[in-house]
Amino acid sequence: MDPNNPLANLTLSMFDAEKNCTAAGAFAAHLRSSYGDENSVPAKSLREFILFCTNTTIGNFTDGNAVDWYRYIDLDNAFANYTSWFEYKYSSPCWRNFCENIEFAGNADLAGIGMHATYVLQAILVTAFLLAYIARDLMNMRHEKKSLGKPSYWNAVDSSLKVFYTLSVYFCFTTILACLIYRQVSEGTPGYAYSCQLAFLAIIFCIEVFQILIPLRFQSSSNDSVLVRLKPLMLISATFVAAVALAFSDLPAVVLRDLETPCLPDQRDFGQTGGSSVIIVMGPVFMIFPGFFIVCMTGLRGHMDWLTRLGIGGATRLCVALPGLVGMWYSIGNFTRLRRSLIEFSGDSSPDGAWGFGQIAAVMGWLPMFVEFFRVWKWELWKGVVLLASKLLRFTRRVLNVVRTSRRLRYLLHLQRDLDIWSLLRFFTFARAMPNHTPPQDTESGGVSDSRDLKRMGRTVQRV
Repeated sequence: MDPNNPLANLTLSMFDAEKNCTAAGAFAAHLRSSYGDENSVPAKSLREFILFCTNTTIGNFTDGNAVDWYRYIDLDNAFANYTSWFEYKYSSPCWRNFCENIEFAGNADLAGIGMHATYVLQAILVTAFLLAYIARDLMNMRHEKKSLGKPSYWNAVDSSLKVFYTLSVYFCFTTILACLIYRQVSEGTPGYAYSCQLAFLAIIFCIEVFQILIPLRFQSSSNDSVLVRLKPLMLISATFVAAVALAFSDLPAVVLRDLETPCLPDQRDFGQTGGSSVIIVMGPVFMIFPGFFIVCMTGLRGHMDWLTRLGIGGATRLCVALPGLVGMWYSIGNFTRLRRSLIEFSGDSSPDGAWGFGQIAAVMGWLPMFVEFFRVWKWELWKGVVLLASKLLRFTRRVLNVVRTSRRLRYLLHLQRDLDIWSLLRFFTFARAMPNHTPPQDTESGGVSDSRDLKRMGRTVQRV
């Protein structure tokens, strides 16, 4: 070092981080991000670190003097083990400031809100398709002795499944490829472990989507051969083995990455159990659930005839797709939890509000699916609207008939009351006029009295 450098006699023992935690944390965070690269010296952070965190009164130096001093001090790798040095020198308030300045953002194209929303949307649609086909299988079992025709809307459901399956294949393979590429090119950057954890959960999610959709897609048509029916099981088995190998070979090296654990205390616990727990949960569910389901159904029905009646497609959906449904939502839950921890840790540097090309492409890529859904379902929706309109019209007519009938009934009741009153008045008037007169008999016609005429007229009015 140049002896004329004002910082020539400055050593690390003269630093006190607690004098200014902001400057100390910003400088240490840059060292963490650049791994102490001499070609990436933070001149501004280094100058503030020297000015505010030393016990000397040195103030007349330039950024060049500070950089020369840093390179001279680091000749013997003084900053190589900066993690231990930082933990030894800095107290807990400064440590928190360091974590806030580290800009632990991760990759927005893997952990952004756009990708998260896409995963949730895909999971909801997958669940809806699976439940719809399981309901159809159970209805077919219940009404197997009846010749029930296939409703017309199931053609629209099958067509929608084909569209959704095609887009899901493209999306999942693109996501898996992007996750693997990012892992290779982004090692050593801040937030690398979080991004790798999120990438791992995204891969598991895509595998579970395949596990659910492949049986649905190939069983939606009854013209598939036996080899085609076995392909889903072969592919699911291969992807499951690959996921297990990926989890246990790569995950530990990612979890124990540098300062991510100290800056977020529960990250180590989550890292050691979060990614591998997906496999730990998937394994028993994948292996035990089908057998448990078969035992339960056999015990309830008392025989195995239900499996034959259910068919290969229904059995595959129940024994393979349902465990995938559990694993899919479990991975979504861990993905959401990890994103929340990342947002809490990174603060203002969080990628949650950053919409990169990957997120925009992921969201826009699903728009053609909804357009195709509308094209497939427009006739079914139109028939539904026409049916609903006809039902409303019949209901309206029925209500009008009831109202019209009630009005006519009220009119007749009023008429009967008026006639009854008029008959009574006429009877009493006639009786008062001739109190002792006996009405003559009409011998030629059999003769009836006026009083009998009045009673007959009263009965006629009552019938009316």
